[in-house]
Amino acid sequence: MFRPVEHQMLIFGEKLKKYLLQGILFFILSNSAFAQIALFGLDISGGSHSNGQVYQLCEFSGTWIYNDLYDFPAATNAASYQADASFCLASNNVLYSVSYNGGTNWNGEVFSYSTTTSTYTDLFSAASNYDAQTNPVIQLVSGGSLFGMTESGGASFNGTVYKYNYHTNTYTTLHTFAGKPTDGSSPIETPLLWYRDTIYGVTVDGGNSLATCGFAGCCTCGYGTLFSMDSNGTVYKILYNFPPVGSANVGSEPQGAIVETANGAGHASLYGVCFYGGANSSKGCIWQYDLITYTYSDIYDFQGSAASDGYAPMGGLCLGADGNLYGTTSLGGTSVANGFGTGAGVLFKISPTTHAYSIVHTFSGAGDGIYGANGIIKAPDGNLYGTLYQGGTGNGGIAYQYNTTTSTYSVIYNFPSTGGHGYAPIYNTFAASTNALCSTLPISLISFTGEYNSNTDCADLQWSTATEVDNRYFFIERSTDGKNWQIIDTVAGAGNSDQTRYYTLADHHPPVGTDYYKLIQQDYDGLRQSFNIVPVKVTAPNNVTLYPNPANSLVTIEGANIKSINVYNALGQSIWSGIVTNSKIAIDISSFSNGVYIAQTTDKLGNTTMLRFIKQGSGLLR
Repeated sequence: MFRPVEHQMLIFGEKLKKYLLQGILFFILSNSAFAQIALFGLDISGGSHSNGQVYQLCEFSGTWIYNDLYDFPAATNAASYQADASFCLASNNVLYSVSYNGGTNWNGEVFSYSTTTSTYTDLFSAASNYDAQTNPVIQLVSGGSLFGMTESGGASFNGTVYKYNYHTNTYTTLHTFAGKPTDGSSPIETPLLWYRDTIYGVTVDGGNSLATCGFAGCCTCGYGTLFSMDSNGTVYKILYNFPPVGSANVGSEPQGAIVETANGAGHASLYGVCFYGGANSSKGCIWQYDLITYTYSDIYDFQGSAASDGYAPMGGLCLGADGNLYGTTSLGGTSVANGFGTGAGVLFKISPTTHAYSIVHTFSGAGDGIYGANGIIKAPDGNLYGTLYQGGTGNGGIAYQYNTTTSTYSVIYNFPSTGGHGYAPIYNTFAASTNALCSTLPISLISFTGEYNSNTDCADLQWSTATEVDNRYFFIERSTDGKNWQIIDTVAGAGNSDQTRYYTLADHHPPVGTDYYKLIQQDYDGLRQSFNIVPVKVTAPNNVTLYPNPANSLVTIEGANIKSINVYNALGQSIWSGIVTNSKIAIDISSFSNGVYIAQTTDKLGNTTMLRFIKQGSGLLR
């Protein structure tokens, strides 16, 4: 038993070692190009209360690590839940966003998450339905102010433009959309654009271009607007009214992020997408608005699945480091089986100067995502990052990276849809930072692999770590469908280590088919992080037995999945064959010559096993 002073010295020594390891890890992270990007996002489902999570993805040694930063609580008017917007990262290293539900009047709240203190805070609760935060989007502009829009609310329930100052905790409605025929309405999932002291945005509804719509032509509908305003909301202007669907082959119902860059004439221009309209049966379009000549034009019309093209874009556009515009479509492409027969969507690029369009990736659903409705960001490393709401190996959506220099697409994380983890990443994807260290990085994983050994009927799993800080356990989960998971074993971690550690685990007698294995790490504080899922193809086990050996008159072959048997002599000639109807068969070898024979079994999956046996004693020559 330790005396008090000795015990305190031991604790101090362990803490010192821990802090030194964390310092080493921080130095490695802050001085390596591949480990500096931290992606912050929001799930709308999963977590401990099924209302989503604030999460972080960090890359280390080629592996993207998911960190659960905050679980949104159960439904209550005391706190926000179910986030419904993108993240904005302010210069104070605090993330800001808005919830769809919760708050004093159940209209949602503005909330923050500090990347330096790991603290979540509800900041402002919408006061009434007139400030309802229904499908809000929030965006940092300047001077401690966040600007965004609400889909509904306002005096006529057509939505609003608002400003929130996080220094003074002040919420101000800058503009209330009046709706058709004088104004836009219902901005959906649309972040605002700040360019040269002016705010630009789009609405999916409203405007003065009206058409008959509704049941039996009961109503008139508007099809969206492009507008501008100053940061105080005093100067508001409709720049363009989008026409009804099918009118003059022009896009209708704009949504998603808009961007600014120079067009072919060198003029500053806005670029965005329309969900409907265009020249090809309302498959949508990409549009341009020249801020010098004040003219609108469609620069690309989506063609749909018939041409292996995408259509129905929703997430808007992103300006890549190569000068091209990138975006996604929610439908279309060649993966017809994964999109209600209409395709799972595509990732595309288009030149703002030449309008040359190309598909850079088709979402497939099989190990990939489905429905590219979310937006894209360009991170400080120059790569593009995005999420898809569905698909992936766990069917909870994916996060992906696209390198515009190497034209390389890769899935960096599969969101599981079970097990208490967040899933269904939403809307305009991430906020990215090079200044925020991964909030919880107790281990740096080098690799996690798995392979099936038919001789031992085991799925052999191996993983290794470069460093470990406060690492208590590894949990290994298995799933046969990528949705439902169960813990199959627990392996003790090394605690604190700055040396490469190797771990192995044999999963005995795994189910036949494709099994999925997930590695989860837990530290001493109970915090967990999960890593990418590893699929392992399990064939029928190689557990066929033959006895006795040597034999005189009978040999028995036994195996659960045997379908047929062939016996060959030393010259390779087939001398006996038969179909197996149960798990055991006895073969009469009394007439065989003395010598060595091979019994080849074939199982129900087509796998073969070669069994050598010796015939001894009297027998006839063959």
